[in-house]
Amino acid sequence: MNKKAGIKKALVRLVGWVMTIAVSLVLAQEGHPLTGSWSGSRTVDGKNSRVLMVMDLARDQTISGYVMEQGKRVPLETVSLDPATWSVTFALGASDGGPRYTVEATFEDMGSATNRKLAGKWTDGKASGDFSVRLN
Repeated sequence: MNKKAGIKKALVRLVGWVMTIAVSLVLAQEGHPLTGSWSGSRTVDGKNSRVLMVMDLARDQTISGYVMEQGKRVPLETVSLDPATWSVTFALGASDGGPRYTVEATFEDMGSATNRKLAGKWTDGKASGDFSVRLN
């Protein structure tokens, strides 16, 4: 094999590796769709109540986190994700008078890493309203 053919072969391999890495980076998953910090609001008695929500994925694949609302940090009691419909249900409850409710929401803009949103309804007994948060 002559020197020119060897260089050409090495260049083809290099371009192949660069393309493989580039495609892998483009198609790489962002991680679990619920993890991260979310901010938005829930409608209570016709008024928006500001919500900050943080979720994390544990090694055992359970989702934990908390919601900040009304100046109180309230832990998420349960979180479930249905990947078939991209719907989420979670419940939170505070023993110190903070908010206590259940949310049923679905993902919007699921393919976007920057505009992902959860939108749905919250309920607490007979009271209910809109719930909407966006991934920060």
